[in-house]
Amino acid sequence: VINGNKVFISGADEEARELYCYNLKTGELLWTVSANNIPGSPVQMPKTTQDTGLAASTVATNGKQVCAIFASGDLICSDMDGKRLWAKNLGIPTNHYGYASSLLTFGNSLIVQYDNSNSPKVTALDIATGKELWNKNRTDKITWSSPIIAYVNKKPQLVLMGNPSITAYNPNNGEQYWRVEGLSGEVASSPCSAADIVFGASEYAALIAVDANTGEVLWQTNDFLPEVSSPVATKDNVYLATSYGVLACYDTKSGELRKSYELDTEFYSSPVITEGKLYIFSNSGKVYIYAANSDFGLVNSFETGEKTFATPAFTDGRIVVRTENSIYCVASKS
Repeated sequence: VINGNKVFISGADEEARELYCYNLKTGELLWTVSANNIPGSPVQMPKTTQDTGLAASTVATNGKQVCAIFASGDLICSDMDGKRLWAKNLGIPTNHYGYASSLLTFGNSLIVQYDNSNSPKVTALDIATGKELWNKNRTDKITWSSPIIAYVNKKPQLVLMGNPSITAYNPNNGEQYWRVEGLSGEVASSPCSAADIVFGASEYAALIAVDANTGEVLWQTNDFLPEVSSPVATKDNVYLATSYGVLACYDTKSGELRKSYELDTEFYSSPVITEGKLYIFSNSGKVYIYAANSDFGLVNSFETGEKTFATPAFTDGRIVVRTENSIYCVASKS
């Protein structure tokens, strides 16, 4: 996550859970905040898979505070200069791969999707104090998906995915707006939205387009479905990447498959659209750049030489991406 001249990431192992801040221009480590001395924090870390680890969740910031959550259930909040403001343990999430849902800021609130096999819920906290603002119990099964804010007729909707549903809430109080069933299995992909339409997909189920004004299903297809990677949409097209190497482009309104590529690679990273181009990193570290239009033509591709599972961030002509062993910042020549 990038804010101004700062890059925030988290990391963890059996000994420590930490939030890091780097200088965007130089890569210098500015400060570290530890998730230690937290009441209720487990002595022994929960078991996770190597793919997930203990710090899979993306951190979140509103420009005043920055927060990180770990598979132990430890949640910490710091100011922008590395002073820890508050910390709490939400309880160890019962999750056989490890907790992976990313945090989300909305105004002065921090939203936590805490779906697990024991007590799935979504909670909003005051980001400055950690005080609970509202809490909504959920019936969806365990998930690794992350929440988004979709603006529908200029009004915000908090959209979550799980098994079996895509659900929209009022982010101010947790009131449910609509719920659509149709997902199944282990839901790890996150929703996206464009032109008042919410899109959600899970492997072995479907890509579903929902009219976010009414909760009505507009169309669904199961041609190609993501496992981990999340789709991205414009008013004209929705794009997705599969774990078996397919990149696909669908018409936003009709669901018609416009174009697809079968590549000899895997994708966990999510596609990102910026300045009319779609960027995506393969697991092996190859970067693909496509035109983000209906033609969906390949613009360029190149190898980075490092395995990459994270989604890149873009700012002021720079790409910041976390690979298996490093963090890179690449700037355009101009």
